[in-house]
Parts: sequence; C-alpha cells; structure tokens
Amino acid sequence: MATGPGQGSSSAEADLPYSRATFVDEPAIPNYQTLHEKTPAVQEIRNLYRSNKWGFTHWHLALFYLFSKEVLAELKSNPQAAWECGDAAELFGTFLTSGRIPVSYELPANPAPPAHFGKGDGLQCVVTRRAVAVDQTHIVPFSVNSTTQNIAYVPPVLIIAERLLGSSFIRMAEAMETCGGTDHIWNILPLTPYLHRLWDIYGLVGFKPCYIDAELAKSGRVAYIATFTFHWLLENGIQSLIIPEQLSADICLLMVEESESFSEIKDNIFESVYTRGRQPDGLTRLKDGHVCRVAFSRRHEAESMMRMLDLRWHASRLRCLAGGAGIDLFEPYDSDDSDSDYFVRTTEPWRIWDSSDGAA
Repeated sequence: MATGPGQGSSSAEADLPYSRATFVDEPAIPNYQTLHEKTPAVQEIRNLYRSNKWGFTHWHLALFYLFSKEVLAELKSNPQAAWECGDAAELFGTFLTSGRIPVSYELPANPAPPAHFGKGDGLQCVVTRRAVAVDQTHIVPFSVNSTTQNIAYVPPVLIIAERLLGSSFIRMAEAMETCGGTDHIWNILPLTPYLHRLWDIYGLVGFKPCYIDAELAKSGRVAYIATFTFHWLLENGIQSLIIPEQLSADICLLMVEESESFSEIKDNIFESVYTRGRQPDGLTRLKDGHVCRVAFSRRHEAESMMRMLDLRWHASRLRCLAGGAGIDLFEPYDSDDSDSDYFVRTTEPWRIWDSSDGAA
C-alpha cells in the first residue's frame, strides 16, 4: 500500500538537482554481477594494499566495490588517496548510520544530549503514515556534529562522500563541519520507534532518495516534494571472512546474499502501514520500494533533505555490504543508550505531503 509518486513537476525543474527528469532507478542491493564487473579494478587496489602491508578488511572491500569505475581508476593511480578512503570506510559506514565511532577511532565519550530534547510528538510516521507516537529521527545522526570533538571525524568521512556523491555534495560540507549544523528540519524523519531502531541501531532498513517534485496544492501554494523509497536491507556473512588476496565472483555473491542465520529470523522483522489487528491477511509487511514524500515550501530545503538522505543511503549500503547490518539484532535493547539518536532541537513544523494541503 505504497503512496504513489506525485504528478505535475514543472519542466523548469529539469536542470535542478534531484529533478525527476534525471532520476535513474537502481537496485537497493546491487546484484553480484554488477559488483563483479569491478573486480579487476578492486583487485588492483587489493594488490596495492598488500604491497604496502596495509590491512584490508570487509569494510575496505565493500567501499571499493561501491565506488564507480572512474573513482577506482583514480585510486589505483593514487595510493595515498586509496589508503585515506579505505582507512575511513568503517567510520563512514558506522558514524553516519548509528552515530557511533569505531573503537579504532574513538576518543573519550561524549556527554549525552540534554534531556529536554524530546522524542516523539504524535506526528505521523513518514513510512507507515500511522498517527502513533513517533521518534523524530535524524537522517545524518545528530552526534556526527553535535560536538567539536566529533567534527574532527568529519573530514575523512567527506573524502568518501565526495567520491560517492560528486561535487554537488560539497555544498553540504559547511553544514557537516559546523557544530549542530545538521540539526534542521531537513535532516529529520518521524519514524515509529521500531523502524527507528531498525534504521539506526541495526542498519536493516534504508531510504533511497529519488527526486524532488514541484506540485501545486489546493491552497494555491507550490510545494517541493522530497521523494524517496523505503528498503529492507540484509545481514550477510562476510564479517567472519578473512578477505582473500585473490578476489572472485564468490565474494561478490557473499556480499549480497543473506546469511543463514538471518534467513531464519528475517520474517520476524517487519513493520506495517496498518494498525495492529486491522491489517488484511497477507499484507502486513511494508513492501520494499514503498514511496515516502515530504513537502517543503522552499526547494533548497528539499534539496538539503535529499543530500542528507543520499549520504545516509550510501553509508547504509556500505554497512550492509560490509556485514555491519543486523549485528546483535535480538540482544536486549537499552533505550537509555546515550548514543541512540532520539534528540532533536527543532520546533519547526514538519509535514508529510498531502496534495490537499500546503507545504511545510
């Protein structure tokens, strides 16, 4: 029961970032043939690491397979850049999804955000559209730049981000490197607490940015609609693997296949657009590709949300392919964990798009 994409984007929007005209859909989880096409280039970088006696983990592997062939060609001829990217791979995949810093990077712990930053305010969940208690969840975790200490970790993250997202992402660098710079309405999604945990704590769902539509509401105001899709991600078995010196299609297949243990329990992981007890038979689980839409009165705010979604989406995919999704899924969850991203300062109005209403 997905909310369908809107109609009516102006042709004048075609040359702007995230226009519908330039949108190209891609699978949430790449197929192994697509990954394997990059194996010769990734193998050269693997050889570069071996010759320099640098460590090469599943995080390095997943990152280099996510890069385009053009970026891989650049890195093959630039060992220092290849090392810088690989060294920041785990940081990129965990810091930008859970707000946590890998042990190898960690500095003294940050204090928890002030307790008056509330969680949940009765808004609708952007995915299920159910008007239940929700968590206002940061797309890029608030802890990424909540302190000057954490901002010190942002530059290596941006080295990867600019290679994945291109030069257009540079426009967001100022927000990323400013203390509290992403604590804005365009970096917030209201989610059910369950989806929040699946996204932040376990990395088993993701949101893929699609395009921005310009639509005329019944109120006569133009709304700019940030449109993105919901996706189920998976836990693979690559974390237990020692990365071989010679890469093959088998390792690409391993990155995109569910682990045996995850296959056994994945049916217990679900969310629905229906209120419990009212769902029709056989239609309880959210469909992969479910469309979500958020309205803004200013296009630049919609663009900012899309760029944050883009950054988080690439980090989510990296975490998934590197085997970082689903870890400790059924371990007891501590809702008082100071690393959990429940805190938001904004009091601006936030609105899921409904064409019968105006923009946020």
